[in-house]
Amino acid sequence: MNQKHIIKEFKEQVSKNRKKTALITTEGVQYSYGETDLITDNLAGYFYSVGIKKGDIIPIIMKKDEFLLFTILALFKIGAAYVPISDNYPENKIKEIITQFSEKPVLINFEYKKYTSLFNNKIFNVKNGMIKKSHFDENIDIENYAYILFTSGSTGKPKGVIARHKNLSWIINELQLKFPVNIEDRYLFSTPFTFDVSLSELFGWVSGGGSIVIPCKRDQELFKELIDIIYEYKITHLALSPSILSMISENEKFSEKCKDLKYLMVAGEVFPVSLANKVRNILDNTQIFNLYGPTETTVYATMYEIKNNIKKTVPIGKALNGVKIKIKKEKGTEGKEGEILVGGNGVTDGYYNNKKLTEEMFVLINGEKYYKTGDYGYIKDNNIIFLGRKDSQIQINGIRVELEEIENRIYNNFPIKQLKIIYYKKKLICFYISNKEIEGNKIKNVLRKFLNKYMIPEFYIRIDKMPLNINKKIDMKSLIKMFEEYYTQTLRVKNNISDDYIKQKIKNIIKTTLSYEDNVSDNISFFMLPGSDSLSSLKLINNLEKVFDINLSDDFLYIYPDINSMTEYIEKNLNQIHYKPILKKLIISSEKTIEEWYKKINKKILSDKIFKKYETHYLQKVYYYDNFNSYIHVNINIPFIYELNKITKALNELINTHELLRSKIVEEDTLYFVEYNKGFDISEDVLIFENEPEERINEIIEKILIKNRLNHLLYMFYINYTENCIKLNMIFSHNIMDQKSVHVLKQSFFDILNDKYENKNKSYFSDFVKIIKEKNNNYNFLSDEHTKELFEVEKHGFVPYTDNDILIDTFKIKNKIENDEKIIFIIKRILSKISKIMNIESLIASTIMNYRIFNDKDFSKNIGDYHTSIVFRYSNNWTENVFEQKFLKLLKRYENGYQPQQFIFKNYPIMNEIQKKMEFAYDLNVLVSINYLGEIRQIEKEDLINKLKKTRNTLKSFPGKKIYITSFTEEDKCYVYYLTAPERLKEMS
Repeated sequence: MNQKHIIKEFKEQVSKNRKKTALITTEGVQYSYGETDLITDNLAGYFYSVGIKKGDIIPIIMKKDEFLLFTILALFKIGAAYVPISDNYPENKIKEIITQFSEKPVLINFEYKKYTSLFNNKIFNVKNGMIKKSHFDENIDIENYAYILFTSGSTGKPKGVIARHKNLSWIINELQLKFPVNIEDRYLFSTPFTFDVSLSELFGWVSGGGSIVIPCKRDQELFKELIDIIYEYKITHLALSPSILSMISENEKFSEKCKDLKYLMVAGEVFPVSLANKVRNILDNTQIFNLYGPTETTVYATMYEIKNNIKKTVPIGKALNGVKIKIKKEKGTEGKEGEILVGGNGVTDGYYNNKKLTEEMFVLINGEKYYKTGDYGYIKDNNIIFLGRKDSQIQINGIRVELEEIENRIYNNFPIKQLKIIYYKKKLICFYISNKEIEGNKIKNVLRKFLNKYMIPEFYIRIDKMPLNINKKIDMKSLIKMFEEYYTQTLRVKNNISDDYIKQKIKNIIKTTLSYEDNVSDNISFFMLPGSDSLSSLKLINNLEKVFDINLSDDFLYIYPDINSMTEYIEKNLNQIHYKPILKKLIISSEKTIEEWYKKINKKILSDKIFKKYETHYLQKVYYYDNFNSYIHVNINIPFIYELNKITKALNELINTHELLRSKIVEEDTLYFVEYNKGFDISEDVLIFENEPEERINEIIEKILIKNRLNHLLYMFYINYTENCIKLNMIFSHNIMDQKSVHVLKQSFFDILNDKYENKNKSYFSDFVKIIKEKNNNYNFLSDEHTKELFEVEKHGFVPYTDNDILIDTFKIKNKIENDEKIIFIIKRILSKISKIMNIESLIASTIMNYRIFNDKDFSKNIGDYHTSIVFRYSNNWTENVFEQKFLKLLKRYENGYQPQQFIFKNYPIMNEIQKKMEFAYDLNVLVSINYLGEIRQIEKEDLINKLKKTRNTLKSFPGKKIYITSFTEEDKCYVYYLTAPERLKEMS
């Protein structure tokens, strides 16, 4: 066989098709063969410069993007091998693998701070290598090690299968023979790179000069979008497990979406006959193959093409070229069944640093090396029929798992005499014998430290003794029967799982939304669960609306925070239980009536003794002296099940609880907050309307608040009875409220209304002001590196577009990423576009963040304007990684209380020369202001867009000094609204 190193194959394609596209990402980036060659040369030089050389085995912890492939190719050029490690692995598993390569550097393609404390290896972010050009010695030898793939091990420790380039070269050659690629064809890299099937996707396209499509997505997100990616990127070669194939085949447009698919390679699990026939009948123009092969024999060993409908079992087929198969029967047995042994070109060296296991699993037969697969099968009509596992190895979602590994982890951590884990109906079930019952969640929590999620049993059943069969072995059929009885009877009683379909559905939706695995108690508040916040609450409401086909208000979870109350509401459907109490006191809205009420409420709340007086934050000074009048509207929808007096009493307690709701601003030598004692009662003095137009009332209230900015309450409120609910509307000056405080306010109100509020807060807005002043008032900002960097940026202007219509940009964004990561992605996307269109190298931009924990003070349950304007430099000459590092470093400073604006505006409107100079850098020279609102529900979008249109009408006549941008996300889509922007941006969009 003519074996050729993958790098030689690649270099030949570079010579033939230098400008042809080799790599495409779902982020919209493409690389030619020539560009890929150059980038991997640069990376190889970088790796060489940090000490990586021929024969080294290098761990790589990576997310799925183009740098994963660049890294592997670069290591191959040097003659080094790679060890793929998923960033989703539990920390202990990562540590167990890394410690086997303690002297070697670890390569990553993203920032992950926790790794610095996890192991002592040097960590290099490969994206930094893009800016280095160093010499390296190319060393491509077919005998070099190519990779080590770690699989589940029976001892509890992962075992590493080590393969050479001759193994990899053989399978790539076979792939090209069986599933030929031409220059128009595309492989999809959909498999996790820690599994062997990924090798076919990573390199199968090279020999024929095709392309690879890399989805830059987490696995869960990828599988949701898989069918659309196949269609959009015209995928011709696809490798899937039956589980994933089954999922996408349910799509009603499955056939249409796969119209370009030439070859479908199915492996990793038993291919169900029903699924095989279904897909065969749908995909007329696709060749479909069932493939089989352990990691130890390099991806695939046998193949069977499904040409017609199959009656009983889908065979795993015949051996590939260069593969030898033997069926070894056990001594004393009859028939044709036996263990499948695989020999030939794919057989690897064995297990890394595990000679004993290698000798046990790899045997010589007539001088040739074979791997004992542990799988049973037989030959029929010249095809191999797969029967199942010999031992406790199983396949879960296409991933091989050894049940013994899980059992050993439990044995090592709990006082258990005997246990047996079975895999039944796609569930892992643990039967155990012990002196006392062990809570299942306790076992799960321990296993999460060592095992992947899919390896953790779902059920734990304590039994008196293990059932045995006639051969004195554990009787698997008896265990299955015990589980069936347990599931239908005992489990429901023990865990108090409701028989009610709706309740169970809600539990499942909550678990999915929060990625939460434990049982959810029926009476625990959603906001008490790990991972819950305002963003996840919106996602949960969206998910509930989709599943139950109902409309829920934004305040649904504040009113019905636990599963019992959610279930009751959805069962009854609130619209069916409307009742309306007779009101004795309804007010007709007029400006005079509302203003008189405002004066009365001011006297009640601000008439007692002054509790505290302190200088305001700098923001209140800027708002007042710049005549900035901004108001935040909070609408709370309350069902009719609550009596009016209970609502007004809850409102009274809310105002007493939050100190800024009993405060005013006064002007003396500067501005001060004056806070009054609590203890007043305004529950009988609430404005109540019936079906009044709220827009008119709100206009009146804003007018009153603007007129009374000093020496008065900084907010107003009223109740409006509508046909559907009681609406408590509150309008706040920005002086005492930001968007994050809206969530705090609503949760506080409904907790009080439901008698669940616990006021444990010991931090106040005055504490926040004090901390920010202490950290910034006397700091030497002129010598600060961040300030110096801003001073270097020249002033930019532009000719603004003047259309009434708002300029809008949209793009897809990953769903499951952290908020900081999402903000960085959005900012980079926006600023990259602006800098290119305006043809400027460097600019200053700002965005808004909301930090509420400083020192030992936690303000997360407080109402107030805690927002911080982050001012930063952006350069289109920086690599993606440089900007990300700088921005994250800057965020950390702001998170710790760094606020240059506090220094600049501390005596505002009086400013000295230093403050004026800094004002230019931190305010006047800011070209782009990005306000990311976070996740928005579909139902909110229309109102928001109308508000943005009004803002656009106000700003469109402004001179071209600053680009104002508001952005938000809705599920996986980001919307960018350019409220002001250069005319040229409009022309090029």
